[in-house]
Amino acid sequence: MNLRKIIFLSIVFLGLCIINAKESDVHFAENHKFKILQLTDIHFGANLIADFRNTEIMSSLLKHSNPNFVAITGDAVCSNCKWAPNVEEYVSKACWTWFHEPFKSHKVHYGYTIGNHDCEGAGPEYRTSIIKNDQRLEYSHTQLNPPEVSPGSTYFVPVFSSFNTSQPSLILWFFDTKEKGCMNLTVGDGCVGVDQIEWFKKEDAILREKYGDTYISFAFVHIPPPEFVAMFNNKPVYGNQHENICCPKANSGFVDALIERKVQSLFAGHDHDNDFGGFYNGIELVYGRKTGYGYYGPSHFERGGRFIEVTEQFDQQGKLTVSYEHYVIEGSGKKIPNGPLIKRNNTLPAC
Repeated sequence: MNLRKIIFLSIVFLGLCIINAKESDVHFAENHKFKILQLTDIHFGANLIADFRNTEIMSSLLKHSNPNFVAITGDAVCSNCKWAPNVEEYVSKACWTWFHEPFKSHKVHYGYTIGNHDCEGAGPEYRTSIIKNDQRLEYSHTQLNPPEVSPGSTYFVPVFSSFNTSQPSLILWFFDTKEKGCMNLTVGDGCVGVDQIEWFKKEDAILREKYGDTYISFAFVHIPPPEFVAMFNNKPVYGNQHENICCPKANSGFVDALIERKVQSLFAGHDHDNDFGGFYNGIELVYGRKTGYGYYGPSHFERGGRFIEVTEQFDQQGKLTVSYEHYVIEGSGKKIPNGPLIKRNNTLPAC
């Protein structure tokens, strides 16, 4: 075997080891719990002071919540970071290096789906480049979309059981809502498209056929779908609402697909002064808490994240069940319960 072939096989083997090592870290702990911290709208790149404070609050949240995994629902950086002439330089700039530093320091793995500001105006090929470069970072589980899906960060991460390491008890779905426009519209916010929905339904059917109904599912997006408006106007909700919902002007059927495939909760970001949630036709629709100091807000509450704790256990009939609870956690470590579900008197306008 010549030297060139040996080097090639070594690189392939090393790559497989890295992938397997990452996958092995996504599993329930020995206490049968899996803790997720949702961070959203950090907006690195606004200015130096904000970037420094972003790393501080991220580190504080990681320290206080001690998560097994972090789900980042978009706008990790803002469009000010787009000044780099090529994507390699983009990722090497301070805004991206600082974004990754808290995960490296605390040795916490994360998944990331792109928001509208991460590469605003740069085109779909830039979304692909960002994801490819984020994949190089040590604690990233971010993935590039499959080839049949429009460019971006649409993928899933299985979380394997502490009772059976070959069986997932939780699936984390990440969907790229893109920058703007939905269903061929050129105005309004972006959405999860039909190609992404069809891919999701196909992949979940494959998972269900292989594993059965042994797992629950969460979905993570940046831009909330129109059902957030319908829920707020017609259903009781918990939490804070201090701005109108910025959502797409068309409905792609995304939430209907999540309900059809039995997804328990959809977690979103995008609107910095909202952190409310509630139930809509059998699915929980939830805002995260704005995390970062870049860009506007929040103006009515403290910055933080949303902490989600998932528990697996056997019921009296010996069946494995998976349950979860979640609440807001502030940068100081203070826990903010969701509070009671209350029907609000005001009515939000359509998207």
